[in-house]
Amino acid sequence: MTRRVNCVTRGVRGSTDQLQKVLVVAQDTQLAMTLVSWLRESGCEPSLTTSFSAGRDQLDARPAMVMAQVRLGAYNGLHLALRARAKGIPAIVLGDADPATEREAREVGAAYLSPFDLEKAELQSLLRATVTPLRD
Repeated sequence: MTRRVNCVTRGVRGSTDQLQKVLVVAQDTQLAMTLVSWLRESGCEPSLTTSFSAGRDQLDARPAMVMAQVRLGAYNGLHLALRARAKGIPAIVLGDADPATEREAREVGAAYLSPFDLEKAELQSLLRATVTPLRD
């Protein structure tokens, strides 16, 4: 039996259900589409962008979580994770299996996953452990 991630929270007075917004920042089209699909299946509302600058700007919308690919042009997903942490937003950085980059991700308070062996159940488990109720 597959347990569905609860990416739905009650409105301020319990009147309206709202989907948790998850910001996905990835330049790899296949990775982006896979993450968006899995997030939708999990009941989340993914927002997709392909650049660091657009991802940085979307942090102001206060998503429940940020998922960023390591390689994002002149900047990288670690820079976004650091900015997200400063706003109290949890982050997942996705990149090649690399102990140094994984250590850097942990140092900025982000989880680090390799998209090559990422499975939907692993992502859903991380979402369950990380996504917090929407902020007012």
